[in-house]
Amino acid sequence: VEGAVRELKEEAGLVAEKIEKVGVMFFWFMSEEGHLMEVHLFKCSAYSGTITESEEMHPIAWFPPDTIPYPSMWPDDKFWLPKLLAPTPSRFVGKFRFSDLKQIEVYEIHDVPPQLLDDCRKGDNNFTPACQWERKG
Repeated sequence: VEGAVRELKEEAGLVAEKIEKVGVMFFWFMSEEGHLMEVHLFKCSAYSGTITESEEMHPIAWFPPDTIPYPSMWPDDKFWLPKLLAPTPSRFVGKFRFSDLKQIEVYEIHDVPPQLLDDCRKGDNNFTPACQWERKG
């Protein structure tokens, strides 16, 4: 959580007042020699400060959920972002394998109990069943 709070401050100029972990995502990029990226997702429902544009967040734009421009975003976003934006978000683990940076070969997303989110870590040989996924290719 500390890293998410720090990143929100650095990248958006906001101070998280209420933040919770809602997901863990794993991305395999087969065109990048099977590079694996692990991403932890947080939902901030209360914050202070004024949103500030940064190198990582440019341009700033807010969208109602039904107008989010998914075609101009990463192709996986349309599968997990609605779960994060739900009024009562579920906790979930997602795994995506890309053949290149724009093409998803296979994916899966599973709802998990909140206490299992911290068990999902790459390189951890003790993955919970919801976090296990055979890496092929």
